[in-house]
Amino acid sequence: MCTCWLAETVSFESHSVTYAVNSIYRYLRSISCEIRDTDQKCFKLEAPAQLVAMHLQGPNIQHQVRLNMALYRPKSGTRVQVSTSFPVALGIKGTSLYLSCVHNGQQPTLQLEEADLLKDVRGPELERFIFYKVESGDTTQFESAAHRGWYICPPPESNQPVAVTNRVGEVFITNYLLTQAK
Repeated sequence: MCTCWLAETVSFESHSVTYAVNSIYRYLRSISCEIRDTDQKCFKLEAPAQLVAMHLQGPNIQHQVRLNMALYRPKSGTRVQVSTSFPVALGIKGTSLYLSCVHNGQQPTLQLEEADLLKDVRGPELERFIFYKVESGDTTQFESAAHRGWYICPPPESNQPVAVTNRVGEVFITNYLLTQAK
């Protein structure tokens, strides 16, 4: 009786990541707040669904948008400094409109979309609604989770659409003052 062994080459791949990454932002709670940039411009909702930044005073202050800020627990594997940054979704209070950052042509753009986000946000297709609330002293910035390095900014001129920029510290203001609404 003869026993023969054949040697066979087995290929393998080496991966540095050996754990499953959770792609879910877990909903925690919501708060209502008012937002102003450091130039004191407020957000106002224009028809049909456009967010503009403008100086509002006196009786016109009633047109100021209140945000419904849904707070989320960061997804596993995300490099976020927990003490200064927190994932949020920003909705217009009293509507089902949420801010989203999408790639539209050459660069990311900010838009309002109808959505029901008061629940867990799953997968990359919904990540467009998530912004990292980055706190620095008394001010807050909102960085897109889908397009890192792009921040919500009002235009330098009043009564123009709110947008996103990657030119932080240049012409565009990206710092906001938040006050909790009653």
